[in-house]
Amino acid sequence: MDEYGTTIIFYDHNTNLFTDEDGVEYNISNLMSIEEIMVFKRLGGNYLATGEDGEMLWINFRTPELDRRLIYYAIVNYFTDEDDEPIFNPFSIITPNDLFLFKHNKKDVNIDGINGGKVNLIYFEGMEY
Repeated sequence: MDEYGTTIIFYDHNTNLFTDEDGVEYNISNLMSIEEIMVFKRLGGNYLATGEDGEMLWINFRTPELDRRLIYYAIVNYFTDEDDEPIFNPFSIITPNDLFLFKHNKKDVNIDGINGGKVNLIYFEGMEY
């Protein structure tokens, strides 16, 4: 909660969850339309809403990073990002078709991300990179 009594809710692209600074999860589907949620997920930005109890909610859709590097560990079917953080939802970054072709070809590739920018996908057979 900020100094004005507004609860700030953050969207995490990797987990696809909305949580406040205390880790409490929020379901925002009653605060925004699905179309609005999809636009904000893609572009980033902030959305001010009123909760059921009249509480002001500031929903922060962090602007996704435009140029990304994802490392795929084939042996465990696991992605990490450029900061070695796990990627739980690669479809927030790349399309299912791009993922299928990448896994099928088993080669590093640069593709366009769904949020814009380039995504460097690195295919790694072993456990450590």
